[in-house]
Amino acid sequence: MLKESPTLSEKLQTNLTGDKIGRPGWYTHFGATTFAESAIPTFVDAVAAIYPQDKPLTVVGLGSGNGTYELTVSKYLRDKEGYDTKLLITDLQQGSLDETKHSDIPLVKLRANITQLPLQDSIGGALVLSRAVEHYLAEGELEKLIGEAGRILSPGELYVAQISSGDPLALGALSKGIKAIGDKDETFLSLDEYRNKVGKVKQKDGITPVFDELTVGYAETQTNRGVFAQARRYLNKHFLNLKKSEAGNNFEAYKEELNQLSMTRDNLGGNVHDDKSRQLAITKLDKAIQSTDAFDFFRGVYIESVTSYLKDQGIQPMPGFDQSGIRIVGEGATITDIVLDVEYPIIVLQKREANRATRYGQLFPSAH
Repeated sequence: MLKESPTLSEKLQTNLTGDKIGRPGWYTHFGATTFAESAIPTFVDAVAAIYPQDKPLTVVGLGSGNGTYELTVSKYLRDKEGYDTKLLITDLQQGSLDETKHSDIPLVKLRANITQLPLQDSIGGALVLSRAVEHYLAEGELEKLIGEAGRILSPGELYVAQISSGDPLALGALSKGIKAIGDKDETFLSLDEYRNKVGKVKQKDGITPVFDELTVGYAETQTNRGVFAQARRYLNKHFLNLKKSEAGNNFEAYKEELNQLSMTRDNLGGNVHDDKSRQLAITKLDKAIQSTDAFDFFRGVYIESVTSYLKDQGIQPMPGFDQSGIRIVGEGATITDIVLDVEYPIIVLQKREANRATRYGQLFPSAH
C-alpha cells in the first residue's frame, strides 16, 4: 500500500521540527541584531505615521526562532520612538523559543503553526513581523501565512515582511544544493514572486486584496557570499548519515572530523563577547571546516547537485569550482562559480479596509 502524501501543514512541520544543526547560539543567530538594526529604518516611518504613541503596541513575530529580530525592533520602538511595546513571538520549534534572551520587554512565547495561529481576529494595536519564513513553507502555505497576518491585524495596521532574494538562477541552485546535502525543501522567491503571492490573498468577498503595499526597503545585504557558503551550515551529522553509502569506507573518519568540528565550535563560541571577537571566531571556524576531508566530500556532493541543476537550465558549467560555489559571469554564457549576493527586501504591507482604499497609502512612494 502506498504511503499517503503528507499534507501541506505536515510538510511544514517536517521542514521545521528538529532543524537543529549543532551550532551554538553565537553562530546560529550570527548577525540577527545587526540585521534588525539595518532593517528598522526601512519601516519605522510607516509605524510612526500609523500607530498612535499613546496606545500600547503589540509586536507579533511569525516564525521568530529565538526572537532576536523582534526583540531588537521592539526595544527600538520603545526607546527611540516612545511606544509602550509588548512582544508576542511564535515558532513551531520549542527549542528555538527556549533560546529567547531575557528582556525587560513584556514577552509571550507561543509554540504554534504560523499558518494556523491560535489568536483572535483583529487583536488591535498589532504590528506583525516575519523574517525569511518563506524558505520553510510548502507550496500554498505562504499564502496562508499572509492571510493569517491579515486576519490578526485590524484595518490600517502593518505587516512588515522580510524575504531573502536575489538572482533567480542562483536561488534555484541554492535550493537544489540544500535538497541534496540536507534533504530540506527550501524555497526562495524574487520580490515580484512574493508580490504575486500577496496579491492572491483576498478578503472574504474574494475580490478585495487583504493588503496594499506601501513601500519596499532593503536591509543590509551579504555581498560576495556564494551559494556554497550559504549552504555550508548543512555540513553536519545529518548530512553524513544521508550520504553514508556514498561516503563508504571514509564514513567513520568523516564522522570523527565532524565531532572535532563540534568541539571547535563550542570552544570558539565561549570566547565571543563583541563583534570583533565574533568575526574572528567565524574566520577560525571557516578555516577549521575547510581543513577537513569531510568538507571536501560535502563540497563534492553539493557541486554535483548544482551542476546537474545548471545543465537542466541549459547552462554548461566550466570545469573548476572555487570555494564560493559557481559564479555566473556576464549573461550566464560562461560559468566558473555561482555567487549569490543575497538581497533582503523589507515589504511594508498595510491591511486594507474592506472595499475601501487605505488612508495611508499616499504617505509613501510606490515601490513598483
